[in-house]
Amino acid sequence: MLPYEANRATQKTPVAVISAEERIKGFDEVIGAYTKEQAVNEARRCLQCMKAPCMQGCCIKVPIPDFLAAVAKEDFAEAYRLITEVNVLPGITGRVCFTDEQCEGHCIRKVTGDGVAIGKVQRFVADWAKENAVNIAPADPDEQKRLAGKRIACVGSGPSAVVCAHELASMGASVVMFEANEQTGGQLRYGIPTFRLPDEILDYEYRLLDNKNITVVLNTTIGQDKTLVSLLKEEGFDAIYVASGADKPNMLGIEGENLKGVVTSSEFLTAVNTLQVDSLKGKRCVVIGGGDVAMDSARCALRLGAEVDIVYRRSLEEMPAHAIERIFAEEEGVGFKYLYNPVAVVSDENGEVCGIKCDPCVLSEPDESGRRAPISSGKPHEVIPCETVVLAIGNGTNTVVAQSVPELDMTKRGLIIINEETAMTSVARIFAGGDAVDGPSTVLSAMQAGRLAAQGIAEYLAKM
Repeated sequence: MLPYEANRATQKTPVAVISAEERIKGFDEVIGAYTKEQAVNEARRCLQCMKAPCMQGCCIKVPIPDFLAAVAKEDFAEAYRLITEVNVLPGITGRVCFTDEQCEGHCIRKVTGDGVAIGKVQRFVADWAKENAVNIAPADPDEQKRLAGKRIACVGSGPSAVVCAHELASMGASVVMFEANEQTGGQLRYGIPTFRLPDEILDYEYRLLDNKNITVVLNTTIGQDKTLVSLLKEEGFDAIYVASGADKPNMLGIEGENLKGVVTSSEFLTAVNTLQVDSLKGKRCVVIGGGDVAMDSARCALRLGAEVDIVYRRSLEEMPAHAIERIFAEEEGVGFKYLYNPVAVVSDENGEVCGIKCDPCVLSEPDESGRRAPISSGKPHEVIPCETVVLAIGNGTNTVVAQSVPELDMTKRGLIIINEETAMTSVARIFAGGDAVDGPSTVLSAMQAGRLAAQGIAEYLAKM
């Protein structure tokens, strides 16, 4: 017997979405929130499966059936407690996680219809807790004494670093987070547009993690202003967690990409999120790439008044962007040019960008992995007129931090090598995780890496 009256609807409870005509006028959140009634109704679609396949798709193992049952019974405080035992950023993950491929993708309800809208229900719970000033429950008093007297440095302030810092501070350690930028958040703040993750939500959930044991040092780049070695030997930290992220942009290596008017997606999204660019009215913008960051960049440029095209060298079927992001971009007026391979950025007589030269392509037969490569069609090159080019072709790992310690083992790609059970690197007392180890990944993966590192650090320091 279910602990509540089940909702047998095969389709998930719909949520309000701002019309394309309205949403392109600004940067307000596009997807609306469930009301109390909608959240309860959707939670009651959960069948409380004994094996809970939904949790197979959640790397941080949120107790999904339990929190949905609490929501179904309108015990939102209990739902929040259950979620935040393992996920201290529920309002953030409820917005930015592509749950259709994670928890919801494994939901048994998908056999006959839609999976339960787990992410949207979680977002409701987080927003309810915010509105009702419900805090994350403190750690057990005994646990708070576990690392008393220990000092730990966290490099970065993205989701991996902040989860690690929170876990360690809850154990009584004194934690210092070093952030290179002017504000905390990492890619959550600088790489995700506010129409997907409002600053208000990010600021609020980060404030919830404020702890007398955590100190934040901004505008400090580890590897330049300080080194990992100096933190250990001169400043007396007992351990370091490196979560410096992956914010080194990839380049195409084509003629003209250094021209003024060509920017990377990292530069562009940071400028948009920090209000350093306020208008592209009358400009034509080409975004090169086919992932979610390309969609974010294009949709931002559109909101700033530009006419925008996305140029992707493969077809729609190969495009890695999540379908909902591409659909939103299309609805808002972004153009898509498939099977065009950029070969040069074109400039006018004044040296300013005036177009992107592309080679029309076809796709090869699938290789051993099933991937089809773009190859020249033999047709003449075409120039797509534009004044701004955004390169959204992925990021590499920032190696500035790691390269300050020559003894640190790294891969050829610049990723830090760790012990997968403890998160310790080849150098004693230096731990690492998140994008610095795995390359660009999901928010949940980064959070799980932070938790693993906190456990590894705690166990290591307990032996000292």
